[in-house]
Amino acid sequence: MSFFKIHIKLINSILIILAILISAVIILYSIFISEDTKFAFTNDDHVVLFAHRGQISYAPENTYESVLLAQNQGFEAVEIDIRHTKDKELVLFHDETMKRMLGEDKKLEDEIFSNIEKKNIIWKKRITTSKVVKLEKIFQDFPNLYFYLDIKTPTNENIDKLVSLIRKYNMENKVIVSHANFFKQIRFKLKYSSIANALEGFNSGHEKWIRFIPHKLRPDFYSSFIYETDKKQVSKLKEKGLLNRKIVYGVDKNNIDQAISDFELKYLIIDIDSIPSIIK
Repeated sequence: MSFFKIHIKLINSILIILAILISAVIILYSIFISEDTKFAFTNDDHVVLFAHRGQISYAPENTYESVLLAQNQGFEAVEIDIRHTKDKELVLFHDETMKRMLGEDKKLEDEIFSNIEKKNIIWKKRITTSKVVKLEKIFQDFPNLYFYLDIKTPTNENIDKLVSLIRKYNMENKVIVSHANFFKQIRFKLKYSSIANALEGFNSGHEKWIRFIPHKLRPDFYSSFIYETDKKQVSKLKEKGLLNRKIVYGVDKNNIDQAISDFELKYLIIDIDSIPSIIK
């Protein structure tokens, strides 16, 4: 029995030492990261509007058409959702299944792209001519837009492939890569420090945890629904000099004044049929 206890203590000691060593390596590595985020608007004071899933007032969400309409309306930035197909193509798509958008109760990741692209997207209860589009096509055809990329399944493979596309089309200073997995965010900062990232689900109260994260490992931006943001969080972020790193979604004509005037936020993911006069 005592022999067993000795081995348990030894294993626990080894695990503790390993945890300390791994933490030390991460902290030391982060200290010597020299690249800074290159997102074009990081140190800019003007309000940046991201059209949520493109301009979805007049076209299906996350489609070529919705992105094109957003650009034509004068939006400089677009929020899009990214998922992968069975054959590992990165495409614009929000839902886990194809039921709502394509009429099939099947996971998108269980179907190859060549089959998916044959299907027409359903919008407002009618079949449209719009198709699921590859992210690469969007990067190719909209080099002047800025993107908030909400990657729904942030596996290492998907993130690495996403970064490869970003670099292929020289989009490093035009994108923010976002998801809610904190540990994947740390990996991203260590591996791709020159590309901006955002931690989603950063609701009021979460700002207290920032001080425990080494500076170089912190996300570049912090995102949440606007209704999960309040004046207390805004005040705390302002104290920390991080208010210009807060992104809110769920912004519409009913709360955009609150976002801009009351909260003084500059990054808004909005659902509005045109650029509001408060911005023009």
